[in-house]
Formats: sequence, structure tokens, C-alpha cells
Amino acid sequence: MAGPFTLVDNDVALFIANSPQCSPVIGSVSPSTIRQEVIAVTSASPPAHLARAFVDRACLMAVALVRMRRRSRKWRYIDPSLTDHDVALDALADALSRSQSGRFNQVASYFQDLDWEHLNEEELVTALRRFVFRKVEDGVYRMFQERDPQLAKLIRVLRNAANSSEEVSLVRHGGRLWVCVDGALPAANVSTLPLELLERRLWVCDGDTAPDMLKCVVRVLRYQTLHQAAVPLTGLALVVRAVVARAHCSPVQVQEDERDAFEWSDRVNTSVDRVCDRLWSSYEGQVAPGVYAGYRKAAKLVYAEGYPQSAAVARCVEGAEANYREAHRKVFEYIARKVRADLQAFYRSEVSAISLR
Repeated sequence: MAGPFTLVDNDVALFIANSPQCSPVIGSVSPSTIRQEVIAVTSASPPAHLARAFVDRACLMAVALVRMRRRSRKWRYIDPSLTDHDVALDALADALSRSQSGRFNQVASYFQDLDWEHLNEEELVTALRRFVFRKVEDGVYRMFQERDPQLAKLIRVLRNAANSSEEVSLVRHGGRLWVCVDGALPAANVSTLPLELLERRLWVCDGDTAPDMLKCVVRVLRYQTLHQAAVPLTGLALVVRAVVARAHCSPVQVQEDERDAFEWSDRVNTSVDRVCDRLWSSYEGQVAPGVYAGYRKAAKLVYAEGYPQSAAVARCVEGAEANYREAHRKVFEYIARKVRADLQAFYRSEVSAISLR
């Protein structure tokens, strides 16, 4: 294969390359067999047909990510002579390495940490996509970091700034360094902030130092509650470089922390009000209007300010601190799930719009 790639596991690469469905064509992959595939690949000796189906599924996801990143020019440093399939194959090879018995070690470890038996098929597909996307991004960054001295220098500068900062910490997790805010730790079962969205919300100026850039990152991670407050260091370096490259700052500056806080709070208010208005007909006559109004306020505290659900309800509904679990938990957590889904739909649409520009 052309290019600077070094396959970590040639057997895996051959297995992927020989998979008939693993092609550069992006298509939907049915979730109907995902449970059988996960059972197989987390076992000591997975059946060949299920292992191949799992690899096909992962490869299609990987190709989709590579194609999206290249179209949006996030990975413009990749050799244009390489196909999306080639890049995805090499980036994913290490993640799909197998033991002597045929067990997918990294995949099995990831799903076991998720307690995956309690997930439905759609959630399993989402979990696999998250695993594949992280591994492909790691693989691409690792393969091309040596060819990109500017990126390597920026990573060193950001790492030194993080080591000197009191607001962030550097944590090694899953074989890579993470920049973590407010003591957050990266976890396999919690989504990370999409790098496209981080780039969209960062605002830096020509002449900003690395500590200045980190302050911007801290602000973005704090003013959102859907994702963990942590970002991989290499991914952050790529985002910062892209933001600096496009920065031609206006002479009129605004308080970015206030602007971001307002935008996020406004988005939360819109989602909470929409969900609560839609659900009220289902609870009218069962939940007192005053209590329901308290749920509305509590949902805004959860997603705008990061309150725990029980604490938010206790603050907004009189007497709820004593009987939250028995009297309020079921209804409020359902409302909170619907609000979260509404916010996630907004995020997905925004990220998609950014990626297709």
C-alpha cells in the first residue's frame, strides 16, 4: 500500500481488506445483528462470520469518518493519493488487533467497561461508533504527527501550558493524553465534545499565547453539560491550529465567556420549554401545575448550570429533598432525558452543518 503507513497488525489489515462489504462506499448498517456481534467479539474465540460482520460494520463507520474529515479539510495533510478506505484501514488496524485465540482485546475491554448487556441495539451501535471514531482519530494523528512538525511543536507548547495551569490537568487515558477541566476524567462510556463543535466555539486572536488558548478551551468545556469536560491533547492541537489559521479578529471584542454562557443558556431554555410544553398534556391531572413548573426550572438548572438532578428538583420543588426518589424521580428523569435528546439533536445538526461546509 502506498503512503507512510505502518500496520500494527498485518492479520487484522488483511482481514479488513478481504471483507467484501468493507469498501469506500458509505451505507447504513442495520443494528439488528449488533448484539450477536458484540457477544462474539467479547468472547475468547468469536465465530468467523460474526467477527467478519463486526469488522465490516466498524470499517464502514471508519470510512464515513475519514470521508467527512477530508471533505471538511480537517485532515487536509493526508496524502490525497490515499483512498478513504486505505486511511481508515490503517488507522483502525491497531484497535482491531486480536489475541492468539482470536479475541478482540481492545474491543472486549471497551464494551465490558460499558456494561453493554443492558444497552439496546441502537445504543450498541452508538457505542461502537464512538469507539471507532476515537480509534480512527488517534490512528490518523499518530500516523501523521511525525510528518507534521508544526503540529508536534504546538502539542508540546499546549502540554507545557497545561502543566503550568491551575484550571486544567493532563491525564493519560486509553494510550493518549487528555486535557481535563475541573477534575473531569475521560471515561469510555461518556461522550466527548466533537472537535468540530469545539473549533466552532473557540475564539482566539493573533498573538494569543498558549495559556490564552487554554483559557478559551476551559470556557467552552465549562459552558456545556452534554459532554465530558475533557479533550484529547492532539485533537486540541489540531483544533487550535485551525482556529488560529482562520483568525482575523474584529477590532471590537466581546466578553467571550459571557457570550458563550448566554448562547448555551438560551439553547437550554428553548429545549426545556419545548419539551415541557409538549409533555404537559400527558401529566395534566397527575402532577400539580406548581410541581411541574418546578420541574421546568430544575431541568434548566441541570443542563445550564450542571446541577445533579435530585439537587435541582430539591431546590425548585418544595419538600422534594425528603421524597425525591418516591415522588419525583420517575417523572423528572423522563423529562430530563427528553431535554437531553433535544439538545443532542441540536448539537448533531450543528456539527453536521459545520462538517459539510
